[in-house]
Amino acid sequence: MRARKWVVAGLLVLLTYSGRAQQEQRSALLPASEVKGVAARYPKTGPNRITGAWEPTKADIDGLEANLHQISDLSRRSASPSLRIEHPENYIRQYVGVLQAGKKRIFVYASCGFNGNQPPPSPFWRDHLIFVSDGGNCVWQSLYDPSSKTFLELRINGV
Repeated sequence: MRARKWVVAGLLVLLTYSGRAQQEQRSALLPASEVKGVAARYPKTGPNRITGAWEPTKADIDGLEANLHQISDLSRRSASPSLRIEHPENYIRQYVGVLQAGKKRIFVYASCGFNGNQPPPSPFWRDHLIFVSDGGNCVWQSLYDPSSKTFLELRINGV
């Protein structure tokens, strides 16, 4: 009976680790060099321009992921009901630490994924932004403020 309890406990630990590893595979913190790609998507002048990069901590990323539900709320403000983001945690997400108006933000680029919501087989997506034109609610972008733990905007491709 004790052996059975140990086996069950071991399986629970393995499943917990496996689930966490699978979720971690759905997001990647990209190198600071990718800030150039983000900056190209924002105005070149004014308060919304991207002026630099920073390195988010694990706590910053954990806070972002704990607040992903805010994306659903932001998407409900969209003019089109067909462009809702109901489960942002199911998207493949790329993160880049950016500076905007001297404030630390985390740029989030998300897509439905590849082959059934799975990350691409190549590790390329963990090092370089993959931008897709259009894509409707299968592709979205946002800025997260780690100090207030809020998402500041939501851009859904095709809108």
